Amino acid sequence: MLNKFINIFTKPESLNKIKTPDNINVIFKLHFKDLTIGYLSLNNGKWNFKYSTEFINQDLVKPLINFPDKLKEYNSEDLWPFFISRLPGLDRPEIKAQIKKNNIDEENEVELLNLFAKKSISNPFILELQS
Repeated sequence: MLNKFINIFTKPESLNKIKTPDNINVIFKLHFKDLTIGYLSLNNGKWNFKYSTEFINQDLVKPLINFPDKLKEYNSEDLWPFFISRLPGLDRPEIKAQIKKNNIDEENEVELLNLFAKKSISNPFILELQS
């Protein structure tokens, strides 16, 4: 039981080689049905997450565990576990085939998020590239 709990909060070994690109600026929108939860952005190698005004002004959906304060803007050089957990293990043959088919860099967090992280079995939120 403890091992299952630990595995939830550690990234798979196959994801240890992925890197945050420092030459890409992008924005991902996180939403649940018609509610925009917030925005994950990357600027100059730094990740940022902030809740949307729409999310801040509602009380039905609770804040995400990694981002408990709805009014705070979160910044990090590393992608948070909430988003990393949306990526599959890269050592799986079908995942390697998708990476090759889509001609993406298997070490680029942005490209991997865009290809694999739209939907997750771990939560009902949708993550979509905006720019």
